Amino acid sequence: MTSKRTIAIFDLDNTLLEGDTDTLWGEFLYQKGVMDLAFVRKVRKFYRDHQEATMDIQAYAECLLSPLKTLPLRQMEALREEFLSQTNRRVRPAMLKRVNWHRTKNHVLLMITNSHGFITEPIGQLLGFSSRICTQAEFKNGGYTGKLSGIPAYRDGKILRLSAWLQEHRLGLDHSWAYSDSFTDLPLLSLVENPVAVTPDAQLRRHALEHNWRLMEFERGGPAGLMRMRIASD
Repeated sequence: MTSKRTIAIFDLDNTLLEGDTDTLWGEFLYQKGVMDLAFVRKVRKFYRDHQEATMDIQAYAECLLSPLKTLPLRQMEALREEFLSQTNRRVRPAMLKRVNWHRTKNHVLLMITNSHGFITEPIGQLLGFSSRICTQAEFKNGGYTGKLSGIPAYRDGKILRLSAWLQEHRLGLDHSWAYSDSFTDLPLLSLVENPVAVTPDAQLRRHALEHNWRLMEFERGGPAGLMRMRIASD
């Protein structure tokens, strides 16, 4: 039997947070001297490809996950703790208010992101999401292999992972919500009754306006809490 509880689905990068987690993580590793400039340039190139919906997810994963394979796990975990301590200032307060609004209504909270779980799982925990769907790194024999594990949470992969999660938890999407900034999440946003475009890219903005979707807009690169447009009345 399927539960009638409403689900609120949140993307992470440029939605809950100001910025892209994988890009920020790559730049952090460069600043700490553990990865070189070529690595950062690759990460930035993949981010541009993502924005243009041309990203090769396998190549992206091999690049982003390579530090987990080449560096000692304890060192990576220590670096992650330092990175996470800097993440709080990038959380958008207005988005946390939306999360809390859903929580007060007893909605099921789900974070879903393409960024890899080594970083985003603990971010999701810090933001109060008991359920998280992330692109996962393969872990074998006490270490990371640098390969993907399972289906990456990217484009149609998000739908496949979400469908499996819904079945596992015996939930449906009646009356549900979803928040994202990217046109690559259009298939996900189109599944729910209440899609919200958050500082959307040009393609998603056009689609949202044409279909009278709710919009939340922030000053890109500005203070995390600065909104230029209020969300439509609930």
